[in-house]
Amino acid sequence: MGCPPARVHVHPHMFRHSYATELLERGADIRDIRDLFGYKSAATTEIYTHVSAARRRRVVQLLEAPGDIRSPSVSPA
Repeated sequence: MGCPPARVHVHPHMFRHSYATELLERGADIRDIRDLFGYKSAATTEIYTHVSAARRRRVVQLLEAPGDIRSPSVSPA
């Protein structure tokens, strides 16, 4: 006697969300994703993109990396 099959409801939009998120994670520009999905506004596309925690950490690390941020040089007058 085996386990009953798992019943998982999968909506087609879940694939759309996942696809857009994966494209964003791999470095695709939001405007390219917008065009691929056929939207007129990038704001509409952002609904379908869920930025992962890992991506957020990488963005924060850009600000935390020592010496990577350069301040504009000021020449003495």
